[in-house]
Amino acid sequence: MTTAEFKTRLNEILFNRSRVGQYQYDEFRRVDYEVAKLLDEYLTSFVSAPVYAYIAVTTTYTVLTTDYIVDCTTGTFTVTLPTAVGITGQPFIIKNSGTGIITVDGNGSETIDGELDLKLYNPDAITIVSTGSNWIIV
Repeated sequence: MTTAEFKTRLNEILFNRSRVGQYQYDEFRRVDYEVAKLLDEYLTSFVSAPVYAYIAVTTTYTVLTTDYIVDCTTGTFTVTLPTAVGITGQPFIIKNSGTGIITVDGNGSETIDGELDLKLYNPDAITIVSTGSNWIIV
C-alpha cells in the first residue's frame, strides 16, 4: 500500500465518522478498529521481505532487465549486460560460483567503470548499476 492510498483510506474512515452526527460509543469502536486495521496493513507493507529474481546460468547469457542475481555456476563464458539506456539506477549482481572465468561485457560500446568488459574468477561477484549510458560497479 502506498502512502497516498493510506491517506485516502484514512480520510474515508474519518470522513464517514464525522457524518454520523452523534459520536456514540459503538461508532468510536468501529472507527478505532478500522484505523487500527488500516495501520496494520500499511505498516506491514514496509516490512515485507523483498524477493529478488535469481537465475543460474551455465553458458553464454544476455542479462534481462527482469533479472537481478545472475549466478554463473560452471564453465567459462560471457555474460552480456542489457543496454544501460532507459534503466538508470537498475542494479544487477553477477556472481561466479563455478570453476571457470566469467567475462562480463557491456552492451555494444557501453562500459563498466570505463572498461568494455571485466573478468570474474571464483568466488568473485560484482554489483553493477546503470547510469543511463554506461555501468558502474558499486
